Amino acid sequence: MFDESRWPFELAAILERADPFDAFVSERYTDIDALPAGAKVGTSSLRRQSQLRARRPDLQLVDLRGNVNTRLAKLAAGEYDAIILACAGLERLGLSSHIRHRLEAPGWLPAVAQGAIAIECREGDAQTSALLSVLDHATTRTCVEAERAMNRRLHGSCTVPIAAYATLDGKILSLEGLVGSAETGVCIRASEVGRASDPEGLGRLVAAELMVKARASCWASTAESAHPVLSGCGTTRSRLESNSGVRHALAQWRKSDQGGCMKASKRKAVAGLLAALWVAPLFAQSSAAPLDRTVLPIPSRPDPSTPKSMRAT
Repeated sequence: MFDESRWPFELAAILERADPFDAFVSERYTDIDALPAGAKVGTSSLRRQSQLRARRPDLQLVDLRGNVNTRLAKLAAGEYDAIILACAGLERLGLSSHIRHRLEAPGWLPAVAQGAIAIECREGDAQTSALLSVLDHATTRTCVEAERAMNRRLHGSCTVPIAAYATLDGKILSLEGLVGSAETGVCIRASEVGRASDPEGLGRLVAAELMVKARASCWASTAESAHPVLSGCGTTRSRLESNSGVRHALAQWRKSDQGGCMKASKRKAVAGLLAALWVAPLFAQSSAAPLDRTVLPIPSRPDPSTPKSMRAT
């Protein structure tokens, strides 16, 4: 992952976000559900592939390369039954007529900051930053910062199937996140609500919840698993969330932020999540050694007697 903290730059302005969602584009079919079994869908995005496999595992997913006009030409030539593109890109190119169906949240999540254009300048360049500040759109910045914080905590990049979408309603900020497998179509989701003044904290919390669920899926994997990190998440998610420690941590977070007013108990809630993050990996084994799932109690909190050097930081 590109480490932006190593470079002396800052996002001086984030312009008002265009349509953040993906577009279903086809010459013959109206939406994903209308596609016949075995239909060829073009996309090279791992994020899109994971959500497509989750929704329609019977489709053929084929790589799609080239600029937008090239991709549309390949579709028209019959190389694909449908392709997935970004609505914002099509609209900015004056090609919105090709959009047959918008893939909207929460059923389908876009890429982090999709549809938003940012302007970067040197960090500490007050004069340039002041000139660009008039272009900054506050609502878009708040939402994008939450999404980027989640992605940064997960070490996301174009090689990781990660999706996120934040919305702002007054002072209430909502964030939905997803981590998936392009191979199996297994998708792990998490969503939380926070206050608009702390998008970074909300992004990190959703990332933590995704990590808890993903690591729990790793804990439940077996030798037959096609994807040892993400497989079996349905069963394991319910097991993890039924654990008193994790359930209490998540419930406490939600309670602490009712009405969008973060309280001091936020710190305790996050501490509970970090405890869960510390505990869950202890039960993860390699895919070559199936787990005995009958003897895997999850402690509600770390053992105080455990040396600090062995605890998560």
